[in-house]
Amino acid sequence: MSIIRPTYVESQTPSYVLMPADGHHAHIICPKCHRVQEVEECELHEVLPLLEKRYGRKFSGHLLECYGLCDECSQ
Repeated sequence: MSIIRPTYVESQTPSYVLMPADGHHAHIICPKCHRVQEVEECELHEVLPLLEKRYGRKFSGHLLECYGLCDECSQ
């Protein structure tokens, strides 16, 4: 089963992303132009076991949003 989840980029109006059935989705978002880049290879799987141990939970998925200027906006 997939989940549709809202995301907010410096706005009160959400955009929506489809969380795939495996529960893993990641973006890099430019805070200036709001360009969204899909992250194909998410490395968060290396950190999840540490978070599971710390918080006593077994995670079924994640949505990761990282913010940084794109090449065009950083010039």
